[in-house]
Amino acid sequence: MASDRPVRPLRDHPVLAALGSVRVSLVLGFATTAMLILSSFFVPSPRGPGALPFDESIVGFFQPVAVKYTWFYALLAVTFAYGVNGVFGTWRNVAQRLASRTFDRRFSGIFLMHLGFVLGLVAHLLAGVGTAVEGRALLGSAPVKLAGHTLRLVDAQEIPNADGSLRSFTSHLDMGGGDVRTFGYNDPVFFDGFRRWILVEGPQEVPGSPVFTVSGAAAPVDGDGAYVAGEAHYVVQRVSHHESLAAPMVQLRRIDAGGGAAEWVRAGSATAAGLRFEGFTQELGVAVAVHRNDGLPLVILASAVFLLGLGLYTSDALRRGGRLAGRPA
Repeated sequence: MASDRPVRPLRDHPVLAALGSVRVSLVLGFATTAMLILSSFFVPSPRGPGALPFDESIVGFFQPVAVKYTWFYALLAVTFAYGVNGVFGTWRNVAQRLASRTFDRRFSGIFLMHLGFVLGLVAHLLAGVGTAVEGRALLGSAPVKLAGHTLRLVDAQEIPNADGSLRSFTSHLDMGGGDVRTFGYNDPVFFDGFRRWILVEGPQEVPGSPVFTVSGAAAPVDGDGAYVAGEAHYVVQRVSHHESLAAPMVQLRRIDAGGGAAEWVRAGSATAAGLRFEGFTQELGVAVAVHRNDGLPLVILASAVFLLGLGLYTSDALRRGGRLAGRPA
């Protein structure tokens, strides 16, 4: 005789029941937490001590696969099982609520927290394999093209310790179109929907403006910004201060009536009219790296979903607590 008991696959099947079990969830949760704690202190990693923050790529653990990274492969397996448990446990609860048609704020909060948790696991996996350094540059007052943007350093300030060593660093970056951002150590500039960010690698002296003298005194500048030496007026067309050069150079062109072809002048030399190129001023620049991580927006979304669920669950608990407190003894 056929049984009238309803078929409940997620509970009646032993494997499916175990996958969605709360006890299994607790065991996997504690195991994942313990492995993460141990990995922070005692286990080898392909990232050296000089690795930058926000550099969370897991690709290095597989290039190549090594026995010493067995702990990481085990962590991936346990975390994957934890995620599967979360999916089955959440689906079981949703199926029960659909069957009984009972939905409330508390259940909605629990559901969103589980959903945010599972999304968070997927997001961190995508973030771990989708991170890369797209380029590096030394930023100064001159515009630099990097990661599809024209960047220019507006100002930079070093904050020293009492002994003169560098304690902190802050600067302002012009992203173009009047968009000026503040950034510094551990304070990156995010852009392109949080998929890219500019991370400071360190301050560095960079060449600034060219310095010219005439007869030992600073060369005067006319109303058009040209440097004046007697009757000659010069404008700077190009500069070259690459480290491979024996001395920095500038290309000058005369714009007065006696002008001719442009000429290169090396630091310490002068033009025929007596305009001497002394070198460049030094200004504080910033060495930066542009990082890309396509999984980061999903990490933020997962966090928002989890926090929304936590808020619903907490508000329901507070409401229930207030209701119980108001009952007569």
